[in-house]
Amino acid sequence: MIFLFIMLADASVSYAQVKSENQRFHDVDAHVSQVNKQAVFHPQLLAKLLSDNFSNDYDKVRAFYVWIAKNIDYDLWAFIHDRKDGQGINEVLRSGKALCSGYSLLFDYFCEQANIQSEIIEGYAKGLGYEKKQKFNTSNHAWNAVNIYGKWYLLDVTWAAGNPQYLSKHEKKIDLDTWFLADPEKFVKTHLPEDPSWQLLDNKISLSVFEDEDNSTIHNWNFNAFSPEDYAGLDEYDRDILVYKRAFKFNPKNVMLAERLSFAYIYKGISTTDELWKMDYTSLSETADSLERYVNAYMDSAWQIIEPIDNAKISPTKNNILEEIIYQKGVINYELGVELFLKAMQATLPLAEFNHQTEKYFISAEGHFEGVPTTSIYYKDAYEYVRQIQDFRHRKTDRFIRD
Repeated sequence: MIFLFIMLADASVSYAQVKSENQRFHDVDAHVSQVNKQAVFHPQLLAKLLSDNFSNDYDKVRAFYVWIAKNIDYDLWAFIHDRKDGQGINEVLRSGKALCSGYSLLFDYFCEQANIQSEIIEGYAKGLGYEKKQKFNTSNHAWNAVNIYGKWYLLDVTWAAGNPQYLSKHEKKIDLDTWFLADPEKFVKTHLPEDPSWQLLDNKISLSVFEDEDNSTIHNWNFNAFSPEDYAGLDEYDRDILVYKRAFKFNPKNVMLAERLSFAYIYKGISTTDELWKMDYTSLSETADSLERYVNAYMDSAWQIIEPIDNAKISPTKNNILEEIIYQKGVINYELGVELFLKAMQATLPLAEFNHQTEKYFISAEGHFEGVPTTSIYYKDAYEYVRQIQDFRHRKTDRFIRD
């Protein structure tokens, strides 16, 4: 991802800079330099070594941030060659190199080990290659937000790590203070999150303001009301739907966000089948129709998001999404039919009592599976489901003969 900073000629001093000048983190930074580098082979131990000396979460966060900035170099080769693999925790620690996704993931991991709430924020950044008034149709950077004692702060450990030496032809310049617990008003001049909730501003700026480098704010009450606290209590599926709804509304030019929102609806629909096995026959038979409608509504929402997008902008993903929607509608009907069948068999109910309902779902499942193209990645699985439906029908016939 595009990441390297173009420094703004802003003489204002952030909260974090004031604290640094007052030697607030002097002891933390000194401790970090003493941590055994062999700990990179043991990520949990490394997180413990960095944080155990401190009881204050500000100090722990500073230790994680400083260690990463000083010990992980930006992988310019991977950036130039668009190689986004190798960004896992172990890969980054052992190679000592990362893209912005690797930096933010590692910081997030360290915070998790210390029970500190952190978020990886994706968005638009004015970094290497940025041109004045450039338009942003896709996200190009990732950074972090961290919750310390109930307040959210922004930081960018990638930019803190500085220019790679072989790019700048000078010694790597680490800039710890500018990007640590940064003032949101200053941070937003170079970093605009996909989801405006993470601007952490009362009066949020629009994408057009960010692109045009106009420092004025817009008073859009919909966006201004967005807050990270809106996600508290949501499960991972509802959270993703809300995140991508907001992000896509904020920047409809970013069709990748439409794709993510579409998949978020699909995954939410799939998740509704997680509890089927816990229900008894009576409960499931009474709610099966509403469950099917519920799942189908999410699948239909997924298609409504992606269907209007120009094929040239999102093909073949658009076709893949349509095929998955058809396939998943088949799966939910298959699972409803199978669970009703198995629970009825366990309860030794008469065949006539459950034959009609299970067959209804099996027929519906077959109809969806037959709609999956032979060229689809889901075709083999769909074919196998159809074969399994036939096996269940044979089991019902055997049961009927025995009765």
